[in-house]
Amino acid sequence: MTRDPGRSGAFSLVARPDGTIETAATGRQEGHNSHVGNLDRDMIEAMGAKPKREPEFAEPPIHVDWTLAFSRPETKKAHAYWDSVRGARIMPARSDLSPRGMREFLTHVNLVGVCQAAEDGSIDYEVALQGSHGSEVFGPLARRRLAAGLSAVTTRRLRECFDLVRDSGRPVRINSRVTGGEKFWLDSESLMAPLGDEAGRVTTIMWVFVSWDATKMERPSGTTGPG
Repeated sequence: MTRDPGRSGAFSLVARPDGTIETAATGRQEGHNSHVGNLDRDMIEAMGAKPKREPEFAEPPIHVDWTLAFSRPETKKAHAYWDSVRGARIMPARSDLSPRGMREFLTHVNLVGVCQAAEDGSIDYEVALQGSHGSEVFGPLARRRLAAGLSAVTTRRLRECFDLVRDSGRPVRINSRVTGGEKFWLDSESLMAPLGDEAGRVTTIMWVFVSWDATKMERPSGTTGPG
C-alpha cells in the first residue's frame, strides 16, 4: 500500500495541523498480577501457579516531519551530506557514500537494505551496516532482518517508517521515544533517506539514528542543583 507524504496510512498515522504526523498503538505484555486478593493469591500459589496480568501500554507516538526540521547536530549534518552527494538527482546511490564524508556522524549511520520476504514476496528490510550507537541501543542487527533482532512492536514501528521513505522516495525526519531494548527513557531523532539505483528505485535506506536520555532536563549554563 502506498502512503503519500502528509497523509495518514493504514497504520493510523494522524495528520496534525502543523504538517507533522503522529501514530499511536496499543501492545500487551505479561507480568505478575498485583490486584489478586490475598485469599486468591494463596490458593493460586498453593496450586503451584503464579498469578499473571497482561496490562496494556500506550506506544509512544511517532512524529513524522517532511519539513526536515532536525534538532540534533548529527542528523543536521547527515541530511546536508545526503543532499550534497545527491546533486541534481532524486536520490544518491549507496556507492556515493564514503566513511570520510560521514566522519562527523558515522557512529550514528545505519544502512538498511530493501529486500523481498522469501515466503510471500512482500517487502522486508535487512540491516546491512550498523553504527556503534545503534548497536548500543538495539543490540547487534547487522546482516539481519528486522524481526530477527527486534521485538514485534519495534519491528512494526521501524517498518512503517521505512515504508514511508521507500514509497515516497523522499527523506524524512522521525522523532519518537525508543521502544527497542526496553530503553523507554530514551528519546530519539532519525534521518531516514533513500538511496537508489539508476532507475530511481529505492534499494537502501540511510538511517541516521540519534538518541538521548529524555529524563535528564537541560539546565541553563551556570546553574546547579534542583530547579
